[in-house]
Amino acid sequence: MAEYAEEQEGLVQITPEYVQSLTGPTDGFLCNISDNIYAINFVAFKIRQVNEGSEVILFEVTSPEGAEAPPPAVDGDDSSRFIRYHFAVGPKLPAICTLLRRSTSPGFRSTMAAVDYSQQYAEHEQQAEGLVQVTPDYVQSLTGPTDGFLCNISDNIYNINFVAFKIRQVNEGSEVVLFEVTSPEGAEAPPPAVDGDDSSRFIRYHFGPEFLDIPTVGTTLEFTIGDQPVHNFRMIEKHYFRHQLLIDYDFSVPFVIPNTRSTWEMIYTKPELTQEWKDALISAPWECRSDSFYFVQDRLIMHNRAEYNYAPR
Repeated sequence: MAEYAEEQEGLVQITPEYVQSLTGPTDGFLCNISDNIYAINFVAFKIRQVNEGSEVILFEVTSPEGAEAPPPAVDGDDSSRFIRYHFAVGPKLPAICTLLRRSTSPGFRSTMAAVDYSQQYAEHEQQAEGLVQVTPDYVQSLTGPTDGFLCNISDNIYNINFVAFKIRQVNEGSEVVLFEVTSPEGAEAPPPAVDGDDSSRFIRYHFGPEFLDIPTVGTTLEFTIGDQPVHNFRMIEKHYFRHQLLIDYDFSVPFVIPNTRSTWEMIYTKPELTQEWKDALISAPWECRSDSFYFVQDRLIMHNRAEYNYAPR
């Protein structure tokens, strides 16, 4: 954010390499309207679906040739260079090609767009109705966090139950416990969760800013299973900030003996974050989210969601 402000004061040179290095969307514009000294004006724009032998227009806007030009935009009036697209839910598009015609007239637009994720959310809804098969490849292809759950609680036919969970900082020769919750052995089991009651599979963690400086964390997950053996127990976990993937993890256990209490140890190597990224995460509590998908033999049986807060406690 500081670099954006510095640019407005002429302290940062905006080059192609600079914008390619940005790790997130801008909150403002990195040039003035008056910087368009070549009087380039966008007069028509079309988005179309490209199929073999045919095309379908999805969006089109144009200024009729010969129409009176609008008054030139001036510095400070950015309404002409921000747009929102709401794409209706439909079939997946194999390719999108854009056509842009140019003419010379005042009013350059350094345009930002806010994209609606309706298609992805619709796929989640379709999955809940059994229309989309949720496989490891499917969840790895997701580009943003889910807003719901991609399986029912009753899909856990192996009666897997998480009874203890610990997060710890991993240092050479020592460990510091950051979070721990457990159900004592022999304690009466809570009533089983039922479809529609999702409180047991959503959690919020408030770690504080110091957590962002820890390079490696370990987790210890204790779980019990029912009468059936479990083959290829796999967890895929994806972490996002807003709608940008930060990192994903993939862990698996080849086999679990039935009617046992087992421990699953996992080590997470966290991505290196710039100070700008850390500041953004700290200033946006609960906007860092994760999905944890649990598969047995590539069949989704559990899905947990979490939100994270790195602001000071």
